[in-house]
Amino acid sequence: MAEVSLELKKFWMLHLKLARDIKKEYFTSLSLILLIAIGVGAYSATIAGWISLSENIEAVYDRYNFEDVHVQLFQPIDQKTLVSVISSADESITSQVYVNERLVLDVSLLLSNSNGEVINKISLRIIGLNITERELSFKNPNNYMAINDVFIFDGAMLSLDDVNGTNIVLDSRLAREHDIFVDDEISVLFPSNLSKEVIFRVKGLGSNPEYIVPLSSLNDPPASSRRFGVAFASLKTLQRVSGLDGKVNDVVMVLKKEASIDRKKVASYFGNLLEENGILIYPPYTREYQQSNHILYLDLRAVSKLGTKYPLFLLFIGSFGMYLVLSRIIRGQKKFIGLALASGYSRRHVFLHYVEYSLFLGSLGTILGIFGGWILSQAVIRLYSERLSIPTLKTIFPMELLLTSIPIGLISVTLGAFFPSWRATKLTPRECLTNPPFLNVKMKKKSYLEVSLLKLFPNMKIETLLALRNLRRNIGRTLVIILTVGLAMSLFLSSRSFLDSGYHTVEIFYGNETVEWDARIQFYQDKPVSERFIDKLLTIEGIIGVTLTLELPTVVSGFENTFKRASSTFPDIFDVFSLPEPRADFIQENEFRMKNIEGLYLVVLSGNTSAFTFELLEGQFSENAILISDQFAQVHGISIGDNITIALPKILWGTIFGITVPRDVVQQNVTLVVSGFTREFTSFLGYMSIETYKRLTDWRFLPLYNRGYIKIADGADKNEVRKSVLQTFENVRSFEYQEEIEDNFQEVLRLMNVVVTVFSFFSTTLGMVLLVAILLVSVLERERELATMQVVGASRKLIIKTLLTEYLAVGFLGIMLGLGLGYVTGLYFFSLVGTELYQGLYHISITTYYLSIISALFMIISAVLLVAQVVFRRPLAESTKTFI
Repeated sequence: MAEVSLELKKFWMLHLKLARDIKKEYFTSLSLILLIAIGVGAYSATIAGWISLSENIEAVYDRYNFEDVHVQLFQPIDQKTLVSVISSADESITSQVYVNERLVLDVSLLLSNSNGEVINKISLRIIGLNITERELSFKNPNNYMAINDVFIFDGAMLSLDDVNGTNIVLDSRLAREHDIFVDDEISVLFPSNLSKEVIFRVKGLGSNPEYIVPLSSLNDPPASSRRFGVAFASLKTLQRVSGLDGKVNDVVMVLKKEASIDRKKVASYFGNLLEENGILIYPPYTREYQQSNHILYLDLRAVSKLGTKYPLFLLFIGSFGMYLVLSRIIRGQKKFIGLALASGYSRRHVFLHYVEYSLFLGSLGTILGIFGGWILSQAVIRLYSERLSIPTLKTIFPMELLLTSIPIGLISVTLGAFFPSWRATKLTPRECLTNPPFLNVKMKKKSYLEVSLLKLFPNMKIETLLALRNLRRNIGRTLVIILTVGLAMSLFLSSRSFLDSGYHTVEIFYGNETVEWDARIQFYQDKPVSERFIDKLLTIEGIIGVTLTLELPTVVSGFENTFKRASSTFPDIFDVFSLPEPRADFIQENEFRMKNIEGLYLVVLSGNTSAFTFELLEGQFSENAILISDQFAQVHGISIGDNITIALPKILWGTIFGITVPRDVVQQNVTLVVSGFTREFTSFLGYMSIETYKRLTDWRFLPLYNRGYIKIADGADKNEVRKSVLQTFENVRSFEYQEEIEDNFQEVLRLMNVVVTVFSFFSTTLGMVLLVAILLVSVLERERELATMQVVGASRKLIIKTLLTEYLAVGFLGIMLGLGLGYVTGLYFFSLVGTELYQGLYHISITTYYLSIISALFMIISAVLLVAQVVFRRPLAESTKTFI
């Protein structure tokens, strides 16, 4: 019983000592709490944001019946024919799917000024919905389903009353960009009737899961509603105004909940069925390959990679900070350890005391970080959702937040505290009580550096001499400060490198210094132009150069998708901590497709290829061959000299009254050799000469080009040039300047860097707190020395100068370390956000290097001034004594 009472007394005394230490060293304790809170907060913000956003997107897809299979027809056909073919399908399959036939047309939206003059055209995709079936879907959901339904933010959805009218539902982002409101009228030009504007009345503003990311194609990375928008009209209305009565060109399908068949079999079956009945189609794809869904998937995957590993790096630094601070605290409490051991406390008591100290502070930091991270994640989700017009259907506090954040936070604290606490148990009472804790370094003579500097500068100030002496007196302390400054600076530098890399990528691929065209025009798909169009464009004042291209989506096959290139430049030592990828069945369910076929955006170049400006990395541009993106080649394991198969439209010619005319267009597969690689922002790019394309597809006399790249003279009025082009040529579908594309891309970049900005804040704050914590402990080690200096007459100004001189000298070495460490860590984390779709170029600007150096100096000066004030507030009588 006595032994138990003694143990309880020891236990109680140690906890009193713990409370006294926390109260006495409140600033150090607060710094350690913040160190852990920042790391755990970044981690918990990632988990909460990733899970909430992923589940919210899935909830939107489920509620609005996002497609499972999509089939795009090569050209519009009679709707009754298509329905008849689909109806002839195996009933065991058709009974498990809902099928909607649609008409999808790319048209031009006319933008006018207050005077009614057309100032621009932008691409608008109008989707004709079968309103009759949509209405029936609510009355009899067992037979019909409103696939890719529209959620309305303002106004109303189309109804049966709109079948014979010209009402339309417009994408809310497009309306917001161009100040269009409910009941406004918009003017649209259709390719079939370019001389007549069709006036639509905006009945509602909404969004659609099919176009959460406003991309017309995967080759159009700067997704922006300023340049591309979506609208929804009644199928009957769209057929009537476009001159395509009774025709459709698009099929979407959703599996019924009780379906026993998977998506890939449905896509394969219906694709084969349509082709067997003579209906020309593009390769069907499942929902994972729908471009908006695919972009979101890759976006979430990049967030999960960066968001788990970058916070772990922060937690490692927090753990390292705990190790350093606790080591210095234990050194300062050697006499307490000696007295405790001599008084009957066991080494286990000493070990548990310091581990408990760190766990208590770490637990507070972990709890603070979890809830702070969750609150921050909700703000990021709202920003992300509002930007993409995703309705927030779920707000959850995921249990994974507690199940992962708490163990990781406590483990990082324990790891940081274990080794200093374990070393404390190896001390003996004699060693602790006879050896002064800080004055145990023997200095028999001045160093060579001191002697040399005194000869060169005999009138060296006292603060400089003291700083040099202190740097050599405690090499361990000096190295700790160097490492701390280096880590703090590397956090700032690596965070800023994301922004630099993004802007550098924009400058390389879209900047004025590298791109030799100023404006890009797009022609209607069924109204391309010939090379004679160049001369017509050159007649417009201000245009001094024109390059025409043919750009079309196609598919490439004949290779095995081996994914040879790793997603990271470095071996990924953090994989064990990675979150599961969103929609993890993506690769597995579509493995059959990825090994055989992949989308490719083909650019057919006319003679002046330099005006288009692609960067040839390897190989050459030659006839009967194809250039492909280096990123596409690396992802799919393609080398120069390999053969790949490209699907191209082929003209079938016939004769009428002895005149050769095009009779039909069929899709054919042609095999080409890969002659080189280019560097591109988007991976789905291939280049071919016009001569090769004409030979392979048997194009002879018809117009061919569907895009033009224009060079404009310096000083020309760009608004007048655009107005003249749009007024002169009816078949121009859209006109956009290069800086407009760049601005749109930078807008997307700002959205994508929301998470990076959050981590930049976390990392910079963590570096500052870590530096303050380490400097505070280091300065408090010298509390007796600094107090003695004050007693003998040294002013506070002299003490601060001495500390600044010492730590700025150490900081210079830390800055050198931080420059190299920041570049390497930034490169590693930047490599985590790369995808097989897009690539960025890692870059750190000179400005960022200057800012990082300034930030390091600011952190050092601020930390010294802050900790000096803490020391000055201590009573001199107490500070000059040996303390426990």
